[in-house]
Amino acid sequence: MPTTTKADKTPSRVRRTKAASREPLKKVMTPTLVVVGLILGIVLSGIEMVDSAHRMRDLYQQLDQVQRQQNELLAVHSRLLLERGARASLNTVETAAEQEGIQANLLRAIAKQESRFAPGVVSPAGAVGVMQLLPSTATEMADAPTSTPMLKDPANNFELGARYINHLLEQWEDDPFRSIASYNAGPGAVASWMQPTDQDDDALWVERIPYPETRFYTKKVLDNLLGYLGGNQPFCKETGAGVGQKRAGDDASDHDQTHQKQADRSTRR
Repeated sequence: MPTTTKADKTPSRVRRTKAASREPLKKVMTPTLVVVGLILGIVLSGIEMVDSAHRMRDLYQQLDQVQRQQNELLAVHSRLLLERGARASLNTVETAAEQEGIQANLLRAIAKQESRFAPGVVSPAGAVGVMQLLPSTATEMADAPTSTPMLKDPANNFELGARYINHLLEQWEDDPFRSIASYNAGPGAVASWMQPTDQDDDALWVERIPYPETRFYTKKVLDNLLGYLGGNQPFCKETGAGVGQKRAGDDASDHDQTHQKQADRSTRR
């Protein structure tokens, strides 16, 4: 058997010592490299997310700009259609109002609020055309069957709408306030509300309308009406009667005398 000298053992012991000294370094470096790799991955992912967010922001800004431009074009188109419809309906309104003996301004004021003069509008409730007539109401006013295509014709719709307004004015003794409210809520509903008295202010009665939608509707129609009248005179029942029906009188001097009497009564108080 060969003998091992001390010199032979020395290199192997050195090798084992060096290997042993490298083991702790590996144990330390391996987790460190993993952590560094994770951090780099997170940083790179963050950079990509920020870059993606910037690209998405730019894209949304471009889409928002396109949407605004489309909305502006639609608004211009709608305004042109409205103006064209209003011009086309002018003679039709005058004819219908003349036939039913009511003022054309009242007919215009209601049509503007109902449909903005769009003849093809059909509401979720089934109301049709410029005056937004329900088929049942239109049939009653026509005293004959009606149809949606027929009611989309502005001439037919204005004629039957004017007839219905005349019917409401007759029912409410030429009171335009209750007539306008009835056009929205129905005369049965208006009849169930507290009725105005001679001492009541007409504007106060409008404020007391219990249906918020009808209260808003009545105010908007009155605003439209004042706009068509020129907006240079206060609205009172006498003014309403003048625009409501021709037979109710539309002499401006009568209107001025009425306000003078009201001023005299308030002075005596």
